[in-house]
This record gives sequence, C-alpha cells and structure tokens, in this order.
Amino acid sequence: MSRQPESALPRKPSGDVPAPSPSPLAKGMTLCGRASGCLAGARNGLRRQWQRGLCGRRRQNAAAEQAQPAREDVPVVLHVYDMGGDAVAQHLNQVFRPVGVGAYHGAIEVYGREWSFGWSDEGTGVFSCLPRHCPLHSYRETIRVGFTRMTKREVLSILRQLEWPGSDYDLLRRNCCHWCAEFARRLGADPLPPWLNSLADEVAKIDDGVRDVATNAQLVVEAARRRGIEVQEKAVELRENFEAAIKAKNDELREQVEVAWREWQSRAEELDMKLGLSDSLKGFQLAIGTWRQRQAASGSTDDEGDGSKLMDLRADVMPFRAFSSERVCTPSIASSARHRPSRKTAL
Repeated sequence: MSRQPESALPRKPSGDVPAPSPSPLAKGMTLCGRASGCLAGARNGLRRQWQRGLCGRRRQNAAAEQAQPAREDVPVVLHVYDMGGDAVAQHLNQVFRPVGVGAYHGAIEVYGREWSFGWSDEGTGVFSCLPRHCPLHSYRETIRVGFTRMTKREVLSILRQLEWPGSDYDLLRRNCCHWCAEFARRLGADPLPPWLNSLADEVAKIDDGVRDVATNAQLVVEAARRRGIEVQEKAVELRENFEAAIKAKNDELREQVEVAWREWQSRAEELDMKLGLSDSLKGFQLAIGTWRQRQAASGSTDDEGDGSKLMDLRADVMPFRAFSSERVCTPSIASSARHRPSRKTAL
C-alpha cells in the first residue's frame, strides 16, 4: 500500500480551533488499508494452521508405520500324490521316480490350507482340503517351494483370479500340475520341480506330433480330393467344349450343304428351263411305254429281226431332242440290219 502524502492526512487541532473533517477520498483509503491488513492476517493464520495440520498427519503416518508389524515370510509347500491312489500307480511311480517320470497329482499349501485343480461338470475346478488329505489320490511326499509375503486377503484374490473352469481340465495340457505351477508363480515362490509334470509334457509332445501328422495327411487328402474335382471339372469342360465345337461344325456344314443344294437346284431349274430336259425325259419315258404296249399288242416274237424293232423304237422316239439327229442312230440301225440277217432268211 502506497504511503499517503502528509497534506492528505488529518492534522491535530491546535488550541480551540476545530479540526477539519476528512475528505471522502481519505476515508476510503483508510478503510482500504484496514481491510488489506485484516486479509493479510487471515492468510497468514490459515497458512500456519495448514502447516501444523500437515506436520501432524505426517507424524501420525510415521507413527502408524512404526506401529504396524512387518510382513512375515509365509511358507509355500507342494504336496505330491500318486495319481489315482491305487497300488499300481504307486508301484509305477516308485519304479520310474529315479528317472524323472511318473503320474503325479500336485497341490499347494499356503496359510494352512491345501489348494489344487481338477475336472468337474460345471463351475470352477479349484478345490481345497486339509494338507496331505486329498481323498482322490494317495499322498507321497512334501516339497518346500519357497515363501510368500502376501496376506490372506491377497492370496484369496489370487485364488479368485485362478478359478479355472472344471470342464477345461486336460490331462496333458491343463492339469493340476499346470495350475499349481501358475499359483506358485503368482505367490512369488520358486518353480516346481520339472519331474512333477514330465510325463504329461512328453505325451503331449507325442500327441502334438501325431496330430500334426494326421493334420498333414488330412490336408494331403483334401488337396488330392480338390485336385481330382478340378480335373473332373476340367474334363467335363473339355467335353462340353468339344461337343459344342462338333455341333457348331455340323451346323456349319449342314448350312453349307443346304446352301449348295439350293444353288444346285436353282441352276438345275435354270438349265432345265433353257434346254427343256424335263419335257424330253417325260417324252422319252412316254415313248418307251408306248413302244412296250405296241410290242405287247402285236405279239411279236424273236423271229422278227432286231433291226425292225430298233426302227420302230426310233420312229417312236424321233420327235424328241435326245434322238433328233438322224445321223446318230441311222448308221447303227443300218449296220445292225445289214450284218445280222433274220432267222427266217438263214433258214
């Protein structure tokens, strides 16, 4: 706040002289100064209270941390069972245990409770029981797999996350040992021994190989079937194309033959109209028929000469064009009459 000039401040009255009244501007500036002082005091007071409260909360948190006990290491235990619990499984596991192979059931114990995973029709496959008292299998041994610093509440939270459905249980790829390995990993414990699930892993590899071979064989068969279908479709297509080509060629040839036949008929009709061959042929046929009738009516025999017969036939056919030239038939008729005497003269 800027300092007021002395001329603007009110002066004390001297003697009996009355003091002049302050101006409105001076009154306003005085009120502003008082208000600013009050706001500054309030701000400083609030700041001191906030600092005292923050320090108090820090002291309380530190005291609470000192009073809270440190987390203890809770042991994580693996219980191993003989699968099925019968004497045969126990004997086989005892024989093959030194080579790291066997059929085992695993369970994890933490906070005095044993947890494992198995098959069920519905719901989750996770179940619990008293340690080393699983009713479905025969207890074999216990192995410590480390410690965890999680509380019971945190462990229950992990169990809720690992509620695998019981219908997803797979003896080779999703069994109790797989679940125990995942549970131990989330608890922060050590990995489980490899021999616990080695048999299932090896059989799973063999099964995967067999499935791969079966899948490849199925793919080959499917490819051959598709190839056969493609070849059959190609053969049908070729046959249809061949039949269509043959049909088109036959139609083309038929059309060409029809065109040639129509042209030949047209030319034959033109030639017939020019030469009159059809009328000559009809006249020739009529003459032949008349001559045969005449021969049948006259009752002539072979005693008559061939020359006379030919002369009669010539006389009947002479009016037609085919035999209009006398020089064509006359020499032959004459020579036949001259060189072949009748039978009556020879006698």
